[in-house]
Amino acid sequence: MSDAEALKVISNLYHSPIEDSNKGEELVIALGRAMYALEKQVPKRVTHEATLIKSCTCPSCGNVIDKFEKLGDSKVRVQYEHCHFCGQKLDWSDEK
Repeated sequence: MSDAEALKVISNLYHSPIEDSNKGEELVIALGRAMYALEKQVPKRVTHEATLIKSCTCPSCGNVIDKFEKLGDSKVRVQYEHCHFCGQKLDWSDEK
């Protein structure tokens, strides 16, 4: 089962009616925390803000995640695996 599939199962359980009991309440809290953590592990595509230059931003928190390093005479964009602000796993698949 992939992280995305597990997240879907947890999300369905989280939104299903549960009997009113302490265990039910604890389960809802635990599922909420697990769902939040698992959402960060499912890659999301970086987003772009319209500024003077094309900036890449985190799809979850919206912070700019651009970093450039010099490689010879040119600059290369560093593509982080995770956002260094919120921990969201990043998908750079459409970024060239």
